[in-house]
Amino acid sequence: ASIGTGFKAPTLFEMYRNENLQFVSGYRDYAYCRATGVADSRCPSQSGYINQGGNRDLEEETSEFYNLGLGFEPLDDLTFNVDYWNIVIRDEIGYIDTDALLKAEANGVDVTRFGAEITRVNGELSGIRTQYQNLGRAELSGFDLGADYRLRLASGNYGIRSSHSVQVKNKETLYPDGPLSDRLNTYGRPAWRNKTTLSYGIGPFYTSLTADIIGAQKNDNAN
Repeated sequence: ASIGTGFKAPTLFEMYRNENLQFVSGYRDYAYCRATGVADSRCPSQSGYINQGGNRDLEEETSEFYNLGLGFEPLDDLTFNVDYWNIVIRDEIGYIDTDALLKAEANGVDVTRFGAEITRVNGELSGIRTQYQNLGRAELSGFDLGADYRLRLASGNYGIRSSHSVQVKNKETLYPDGPLSDRLNTYGRPAWRNKTTLSYGIGPFYTSLTADIIGAQKNDNAN
């Protein structure tokens, strides 16, 4: 078992980065779609360049974590382990997700409070400017499971090793002072992943085959 805290000061790059154009994709202009009678689910996905820069007023990012683990060996060459982990991050540093920014604007949030600027021409999106922010809070927890077995025979050494990770919570605020949103099973945040390796060795020769499998993920911004 372990428990601890973390501290991450903003980098010079995050604080003093010059404003640059950044290509982003998968965002929707919710305000314009709603004004023209188009439902959020049918609002077309867009891509384009936005302005991103640093922020001299960033505060440090802090975290708390704890871990509980158990390992045992019921037989020679057979081991099992299980670990539970929990992480809470406060004042996470990053850029506001462009799609989340536009949805917040459409919901009446004053996005200028956190250094963002959205410009429009005749109601249509014409420009976005953002800067690094302390986005808020993230809560993550899950289990890591593992098994390892070795079979030693005259014909060679056979082995199988499998590690399985299950994430049971992945929540975060998408912009400062925003609500905690459930991000589990969204793009880049699968609920589970597995890595299994089969191996064989004899004398100086060794070969293995590995399979990496990742759980289904939903991309809300796909057309």
